[in-house]
Amino acid sequence: AVSIIGSTVTSCSTADGSYDDRNYGGVVYAISSGGVSIIGSTVAGCSAGNAGGVVATRLAGERGGGAVSIIGSNVSGCSAVIGGATFLRDTNLDVTDSTISGCNATRGGAVYVHSGSASLARSTISSCIATEYGGGLYSAGGSTSLSDGALIRGCSAPKGQGSSIFLLAGEVSYTLPAPAGRWLPNARCEVYREACSYPLSEAASRAKQAACLEHRSDCALTESDAIEPSSGKKEAACSRHTDNDKQAACHETVEDPWYCQAPTFVQPCNWNNETGGDPSGLGESLYQLPLLPVNEDFPFACAAGLLGSAIPEYQSSSSCAGRCPERSQCPIEATDEALPCDAGHYCPKGTSVPLPCPAGTYSNATDLAAAGECTDASPGHFATTGSTEQTPCSPGTFTALAGQSICERCPRGTSSGAGSSSCDECAADTY
Repeated sequence: AVSIIGSTVTSCSTADGSYDDRNYGGVVYAISSGGVSIIGSTVAGCSAGNAGGVVATRLAGERGGGAVSIIGSNVSGCSAVIGGATFLRDTNLDVTDSTISGCNATRGGAVYVHSGSASLARSTISSCIATEYGGGLYSAGGSTSLSDGALIRGCSAPKGQGSSIFLLAGEVSYTLPAPAGRWLPNARCEVYREACSYPLSEAASRAKQAACLEHRSDCALTESDAIEPSSGKKEAACSRHTDNDKQAACHETVEDPWYCQAPTFVQPCNWNNETGGDPSGLGESLYQLPLLPVNEDFPFACAAGLLGSAIPEYQSSSSCAGRCPERSQCPIEATDEALPCDAGHYCPKGTSVPLPCPAGTYSNATDLAAAGECTDASPGHFATTGSTEQTPCSPGTFTALAGQSICERCPRGTSSGAGSSSCDECAADTY
């Protein structure tokens, strides 16, 4: 096992132009069962001639590669042909509370998953580049899960080739919450089961039907395809209920028959560990990515004019938490805290760009919702579009009425001082 703790590692390289084992892992290459831990460290400017600019793990014959953990660390400016920062094959990768930025590769600017299992939690991949596919992540197989605010942003790849993620094969999923101000289409991960269909002609069958219907929501959280799951799996299912009353009621019935029905062919998530799935996601709001490239920041940013949130309830659609509240503005994507409206402007609901007070009106307030809340310029004053204050008419000009955008010149033989609402005749012997 290799542990790098509280250290700075820079400019390591295995790039000698060949594609053998010497060119895997710019910092560490784990080809046997030993694990690699990078904790509280900084790794910068490292490279590999083949795979994994920082770390590579892979299968060699019957030997499995070692698991990799990158925790509380910063990785930047690393490169390889595949997997600018990490390359994973037939083992596990755990990236937690870390950042990977400015890395590059032909495929998988930051992470390349050939097979095995990768997890990114509370971590950010940013400004990474792939010259072919997958600016942030390239999935050629295995399973990759992102969760707890993980974010891929500002990465790039050729047009349509997955600036954030390229999925050739394997599974990639995201479990909410996403970062504040972002959203994903998602569904609750649960076990879809066949309908309860016991005949109602006999009392015993009616009892089974009643029990089946009563425990329908419990069976949906049970990682088993058995009609009667074990007590341990029932206990685990009960613990997945988020409602405390449901959870307590469920625990009281683990010794009773539930009559769970067989899982349907189509499932919303891969919960079955016998087929490479992960039952820990049951009960969670989860998005299973289709085998299509993701060509924008991931998770997706709430549009300007919408208010985002860190609460999963408001991260399940592009509507986010709804339109920006009136009297406020949400000027950029992924806004999760509305800003005050601009002075001289008003902000109706859903504002991304404040609207100016009309000509002839003004306001220095930052909480207006409609044009009618702007203040008319007083007689003797004027206001141009978007004014924060009224301006006095200059000498020789006037406004007789409120709400004017320009001042009029005094007629011949009359004059006025600054801020006048009328003009006076010139005195005798003057003109």
